[in-house]
Amino acid sequence: SQRDLTDSNATCLLVEFERTVEFLITRLKTMTNNEDLSSVKEDSHGSDIASHVNYVANIIVLLKELFKRADICDTEVLRHPVCKAIHEQLRSSFNQLNKLYIKISKLEESRNVVELLTFMHERGILGEEFDIPPDDEEEDTKPKSKEMKFQEGWGNYCEVLADKLGLDSRMELLQADAIKDFARTIMSDVTSKKGDYTVVKEFCRVLTSKTCDPSVQTIGLKVLRAIIYMNPVQQSEEEQDESYHRMLRNLDPDDKMLEQESYVELQMKVAKAGGIQVILHFLAFTTDSSILHSCLCFANALLHGGNKEVQEAFAKPLTSSSSQHLFGQIFKIFQDAVEGIKEVRKKAKQEDAERVLSNRRLRSKSKSALADAFGESQLLITEVMKMMRRLCMGQNQPLQDIFRVQSLNKISVNFLEEVVKYQIVLEPELKSAIQKGDFVLAEAAIRGFLMLADSMHGPNYHNQESIATADFFDLCDRIFHKIRFEEVKEHAPILKRRSSSMNRVFPDAVTEAEKNQMRSRLKVSVISCIYALLEGVQGDVIPQRMITTVSWTAMVTQMGFCYEMRENKTGVEEEDIVREGLIYYFVLKFVREYDRTGTIQEALYTAPIAARFFEQRTGYVEIQRAGRLEIIFFQLPDKCIEGGPLDDEFLEMYNTEREDPDKKNQGFLENVCKIVAQEEFHSNLRKTAFSFTINKWDLICRMTYIWVLLLHAVMVLGSYAPNHVMSGLTSFQIFQNISSDVEVATYNDEYFYFKVLPKIKDTARYMCIVNLVLCAIRLLSFSIAHVPMIVIERQDTEAAAEEEEEESRMELSASSSHDDGDGDNNADEQEGDAGEEDTSGDNRVDDTNKKTQKKRRRRKMSKGTLDIAWIVLSSGAFIYEVLFFLFALAAVVSDAPLFTTFTFLEVFFFNSSKTVVDAMKFKAFEMLNTFVIGLVFMYIWMVIGMLTFEDIHQDGDGNYICVNMFQCFLAYIFIAMRGDGVRDVTTSPTFPTNIVDAVSYPSYFLIRLLWDLIYQWLFIYVLLAIITGIVIDAFSGLRDERETAENDLKSTCFICNLERFRIDQNGSGFEKHIRQEHNPRWYLFFLIYIKSKQPSYLTGQEKFVYEQVWPAKGHLRFDWLPRERTFHLSGVDEADDTLSKIDNRMDAFEAKLSSCMDLLKEIQESLQDKEGKD
Repeated sequence: SQRDLTDSNATCLLVEFERTVEFLITRLKTMTNNEDLSSVKEDSHGSDIASHVNYVANIIVLLKELFKRADICDTEVLRHPVCKAIHEQLRSSFNQLNKLYIKISKLEESRNVVELLTFMHERGILGEEFDIPPDDEEEDTKPKSKEMKFQEGWGNYCEVLADKLGLDSRMELLQADAIKDFARTIMSDVTSKKGDYTVVKEFCRVLTSKTCDPSVQTIGLKVLRAIIYMNPVQQSEEEQDESYHRMLRNLDPDDKMLEQESYVELQMKVAKAGGIQVILHFLAFTTDSSILHSCLCFANALLHGGNKEVQEAFAKPLTSSSSQHLFGQIFKIFQDAVEGIKEVRKKAKQEDAERVLSNRRLRSKSKSALADAFGESQLLITEVMKMMRRLCMGQNQPLQDIFRVQSLNKISVNFLEEVVKYQIVLEPELKSAIQKGDFVLAEAAIRGFLMLADSMHGPNYHNQESIATADFFDLCDRIFHKIRFEEVKEHAPILKRRSSSMNRVFPDAVTEAEKNQMRSRLKVSVISCIYALLEGVQGDVIPQRMITTVSWTAMVTQMGFCYEMRENKTGVEEEDIVREGLIYYFVLKFVREYDRTGTIQEALYTAPIAARFFEQRTGYVEIQRAGRLEIIFFQLPDKCIEGGPLDDEFLEMYNTEREDPDKKNQGFLENVCKIVAQEEFHSNLRKTAFSFTINKWDLICRMTYIWVLLLHAVMVLGSYAPNHVMSGLTSFQIFQNISSDVEVATYNDEYFYFKVLPKIKDTARYMCIVNLVLCAIRLLSFSIAHVPMIVIERQDTEAAAEEEEEESRMELSASSSHDDGDGDNNADEQEGDAGEEDTSGDNRVDDTNKKTQKKRRRRKMSKGTLDIAWIVLSSGAFIYEVLFFLFALAAVVSDAPLFTTFTFLEVFFFNSSKTVVDAMKFKAFEMLNTFVIGLVFMYIWMVIGMLTFEDIHQDGDGNYICVNMFQCFLAYIFIAMRGDGVRDVTTSPTFPTNIVDAVSYPSYFLIRLLWDLIYQWLFIYVLLAIITGIVIDAFSGLRDERETAENDLKSTCFICNLERFRIDQNGSGFEKHIRQEHNPRWYLFFLIYIKSKQPSYLTGQEKFVYEQVWPAKGHLRFDWLPRERTFHLSGVDEADDTLSKIDNRMDAFEAKLSSCMDLLKEIQESLQDKEGKD
């Protein structure tokens, strides 16, 4: 008994079982492969080994039941040290037995052991990883032909020889190297001929010829695909090998390659050189699965990233009537996949029934064996749906529509419905397939949902209606109920990945983390497809259909799992889990606006913490497009959430015109675009070692100022005396004289001079060196983080000015050509006839334009260096930072710390000084004017004084201070302007004793009195009061502007210009509106979000906004911002419009009724007149 643990003499039954297994292992080691147990009658250990095996099988059944039931073998027993040691030893013995069973091909016995080991692992009994027995398919039991035996023997011989020579014997790798070298050879020919793709064109022609061998066609398609992956013209050999390795694993090329113009251009040139013709030919006419798979993979490489030009090249043949065979082949692939799933499922049920009837204890085939049963068809349909998705990427509506209906074909197939049907058939197998490590089926499901999502982006309303069926929503619900994360346990068993016949080059193992990653990808594809149904939705048909069909509880549960599992060991990145949970929240929040029953809100109440978490990471904006108001939910970038680097008010967004709504929106978007451009540059810089230049910029500036402040405090308190002045005795010499004068100097003077001052000088010298280092770091940080933005802003301004000049020039030329057009009709007709005869001229013009553009780019690059240098050197901010460094350098070189006083100019750039500086700038011109007026007035008074009172311009010692114009001008500026007026530049008067002396020579006292008082009154009192009034008026004006701006923000929505009263009365409340519905910061974060995404992965709404804000030509547009509209007022507006229409119709009806009454009165009067006459 396991519970009798205290008795050391007790014998555990499990120990006896372990000894029995060890004994059987010893006996089985003598057996050979496929040897019948019943034929072994006796060995050195005894007789009847078959009975021994059956006895161990019964032990296995017993132990499976033991470890399965927690009521018999509870956790407390399992954790006991004695039992734990016994269980681990027992697991080790069964693991050895399992290996022996596999070695001697006793697969059924091995599977029983594996089931026991699995139960033991689930109960926490850990140990060495165990092997999984291979499948015993029926074809393996068939007798092998001589050819098969030869191939098997030859393969074994190659493996032995390769092992002796240290080589890799896998034929796939040898073929892969040949394909890689062939691709490089073709592209080297293209490079040598300066971009001539004739060899590619000829190679494609050979592949499509009737005499070409199928194996050659398969390899040729792989060569073309390798050209796209490796991009040999631009990438190094190491990069090529890495890209080619991704191709061998059937992974997409790295998305970073989409940023390279050469890669996108290579896709287009290979497509036009015959790549598309090859793809269309094989898709339409071949039935070889290997060729079809290689062809589809090549097509997906051409379309990687949603290449627009490649899509357009595909669009013409796909939308023509000649595409009937191609779509028929694709339809057949769908049918084969669906029928294959049904057939294998039917066969599996029959086998299960036969086992039950025959009472045979055989291993039941898992449903995930589908991947082996028809792996090729699953790979084909996966690549087909991947190709269909990439044809739809970028909201290519003609190609989106062609998969719904082929209007020019005799037989039209709705492939959107076919994808849904396929997913419905596939869904029961997904959970077990992922659990078993068969990712082929899961990958097919993921590609299907992503294809459906991209077919609806734009939005494409017809495709949305076609997909939004009850069957589709039920399919999504079943997946949400079944697929959930599982926590990764330590020492989890690693299963071998099932390799398909089309991808055997790099077999590897499947971990629990990879399973969770696949689960996450599957759920994200499903919920993304549901969210695509809501993109740009108009009306409530689809939302109401979702409300009544979708299981919102399951969706909220999945959202809660994402919140709970984001920090657990799932093997999935936290970013991916949060993204999945956010899409659930987007859907819930979107549909909740249409829910009148409260079902969704009630479901959200079950996960309040998760809902609050995802709400903090959700952004919301509204846009208007083609007269429609659309809603967009988006994920706030991590740097934009609360507490992130961009969690700021961004008050510079509001520095725009407030009266004119158009100018306000225009200015708002221009300010936002500047912030986005700055943040785009800074986000890239944050990924480098120079991230401190952004993150620590404020700290660096603050440290330089505080350090210089401490330096000057040390010099002031330490009685520092500088020893360098322009002339005369220096303060150091004066201090030296005072300190050496015994009669004058005190004890403290001598102490400071001889003891403190030398240390203060040394301290100041070292502090200046530290200040120089800080200023050097500051200049470096400014040059790295801010100078590029100065250049970018200036170049954007100049480019905008050039575009305006170009537009005005084109308008002038258009108007002049329009004026001269009437006289040149005949010439135009002749030119038109010539143009019709030579249609190839357009291509030559395009080539010429491209060459011209390249020449312009080269010219700009050569000219750009000088322009950039001039922009930097003429920048006031750069000059200020350079001076900042130069003064710090001068302080060190000349040993003069007072040069660091330049640092105190930094106070003018503090936020607290902004009001004062703004006031000075606001009225600077008026104050300068007032000063000039005062200077002129002083000059006039000086001239009058020189002509009238020349002899009284003396100082207290009787020295004349105004003997010429220059001396007088300086004296009046230095004394009269700053003191008590002209009295300070004249001698004290002698007051007369009578009126005659007051007006007569020589004193002219009354005249002097008037001269003095008028100057005092006008200059000292009036002009200075005017300057003070100007300053006060400046502060008042700034306060009024600030209050006006604040009142505007408090009374009117900055985005849509709706007034507070209307929103409070009919909407959701003004405060909630500006915080949650039309938050300007969210529009900024939304533009940051779409700017950081790859253009090919933008949704239709995101792409529309991107093209409006950053158009390829012309200026940004602001009419996508909602104007006096919001979603929560749309219903009220519609009701108001309906009532106004009813009122108008009633008024019209009343007018017609009154006119009819008047007409009846006239008829009645005429009849009465006739009766009177009669």
